[in-house]
Amino acid sequence: MDLGRHASRRFFNWFYWSINVGAVLSLLVLAFIQQNINFLLGYSITVGCVGLAFFIFLFATPSFVTKPPTGSQVSSMLKLALQNCCPRRWHRHSARDPACAQLLPDQRSPQPGPSPQEDIANFQVLVKILPVMVTLVPYWMVYFQIPEAWLLLANVVVLLILVPVKDHLLDPLLLRCKLLPSALQKMALGMFFGFTSVIVAGVLEMERLEYISHNQTVSQQIGQNTYYAAPLSIWWQTPQYLLIGISEIFASIPGILDPSPAW
Repeated sequence: MDLGRHASRRFFNWFYWSINVGAVLSLLVLAFIQQNINFLLGYSITVGCVGLAFFIFLFATPSFVTKPPTGSQVSSMLKLALQNCCPRRWHRHSARDPACAQLLPDQRSPQPGPSPQEDIANFQVLVKILPVMVTLVPYWMVYFQIPEAWLLLANVVVLLILVPVKDHLLDPLLLRCKLLPSALQKMALGMFFGFTSVIVAGVLEMERLEYISHNQTVSQQIGQNTYYAAPLSIWWQTPQYLLIGISEIFASIPGILDPSPAW
């Protein structure tokens, strides 16, 4: 953060890239082990990785920058929200509970922790970024309609390729031309690509149902079950995975950046 906003942006680019390296390993290696060798073995590897991460976290604790506990920021935010949104109800509540009223930023007794001005500033930032964060909820609801399968690797591979391209080529070029979009603009662009991927998936599904309605199907034996599928190549699903991968780059990475009023 001391190096500036652009250093923070680059950090989260590679942070998200690292997450998807893990996704490749899980989809290629662990899914293969669970489906073809032994499910318990694949699950045990997952548990072992989580345990290893936990111990690394514990061993690295002394290097973390920590702050002593200074009370609940959540309660301060809720009281400020109640005070600003429902002032009459707040006055009635504070009249019934004077001790609670003393915890207001302008009445709280001096104690270690955020100052009243910091509480109010944090509340103002929260009010600004909350609508942005809420928009990510339906975005991820749509995203997780994608079935868990090896074809999901198309999305992950797109991320692994395009994140370095974006970080080393696209962002520096746009920055030199003073055309680098803001975080909100990137998220809007990402949601547009996500919307486009849903449209493409819908068109493909309509085409698949058209084949089914005319009994133009092929039988597939998976385990002990027989399935009847449309005679469409699996590669027809690739465009929607590519689009959702591009969408993630623009919507998800800015969404995990440290928000600030500069947005």
